[in-house]
Amino acid sequence: MPPVVVELLEKSPPSSGLYPLTVTMTPMTTPTLVLPVTFDLIGLFCNDIDTRLVAKQLRNRLQEQIKLIAQTIMVDKDTNDQDIHSVSFFHFNLPNQHVPITIPYPHLPLSTDTTITPSPLPDSSLLSLRTKLHQTFCLPTNRPFLRKTNRQWSPWKQEARLFDPHVSLNLTEGGEGLALVNGSYLYYHYMQEKFNDKGWGCAYRSLQTIWSWFRCQGYTDVPVPTHREIQQTLVDCGDKEKPFIGSSEWIGSIEVSTVLNHSLQIESRIHHCSRGADIAGTGRLLQHHFRNQGTPVMIGGGVLAHTILGVDYDEQSGDIKFLILDPHYTGPEDINLINGKGCGWKGMNFWDQNASYNLCMPIRPQEI
Repeated sequence: MPPVVVELLEKSPPSSGLYPLTVTMTPMTTPTLVLPVTFDLIGLFCNDIDTRLVAKQLRNRLQEQIKLIAQTIMVDKDTNDQDIHSVSFFHFNLPNQHVPITIPYPHLPLSTDTTITPSPLPDSSLLSLRTKLHQTFCLPTNRPFLRKTNRQWSPWKQEARLFDPHVSLNLTEGGEGLALVNGSYLYYHYMQEKFNDKGWGCAYRSLQTIWSWFRCQGYTDVPVPTHREIQQTLVDCGDKEKPFIGSSEWIGSIEVSTVLNHSLQIESRIHHCSRGADIAGTGRLLQHHFRNQGTPVMIGGGVLAHTILGVDYDEQSGDIKFLILDPHYTGPEDINLINGKGCGWKGMNFWDQNASYNLCMPIRPQEI
């Protein structure tokens, strides 16, 4: 179907200061697709802008979105065998761009009943369209930027938990040996949701933080699991017995890796340190991980678990510091309290030198 040529006219009633938008279309003899659409417009305006200019810019945005609908219907090969029922517009912030882009994604009908809200196509069915969009915007082809979970105002972005508490720390002092987590995450720690997991839930909280990273990057839209759901997963995959569900039993790095693999198909690398003193030798390993994978790392040893967000390693001197996100924090979601208590740089004296440790280093999927 060729693009529909639409002329948008501005009409201002004499008795009103409003500027409604009017769409006029010329009937054509070619096949017609009736398509209910909800438009979502973004405009950037100065506070003192003339309202007539606001109407003009919104009119232009509306015209652009109508053209995008026609292009989407023509080029999306994934929906050839199904009737498109509706289209939704999503706004995305791309790297090194100050203004979000707007993308239309098609829906499919759930039923012939017009009162039922149409269901959006899953991200897996939009791979062909996303591939073309990644090429158009010169985006990397090994990570998602345009999945629906990447959009502005995605539900997970309304979380009350703190995002990325480490960014308010002084991270400029590190030299060439500095390597940090790449991407956003949510800080999970003891006593959140008024759930008392103090003394046993640190690895669960570290897993939740890691899971939130994969959600924030758009790799999954599956909500972060609760402690009980994590326990249920370990029972379902045969790692634990049924009485484990609802208990206060600890888990470790191996269980964290198992849950990520079973639930999200995320593979992890496990690195064992027989003594805490051996963690000093993980500098290059962690540098390589954060620079190539960028995922948070869970480390468990003795009866404690922590999340590593970065490393500052000097190859010449052997000095090493770890950026730690501590799931044992029990205070409020106050960045001024968290930095220094829940999040901060730690040296080798932070670790129990005689305890053994396992590092769970999740591997970022190479997909869009």
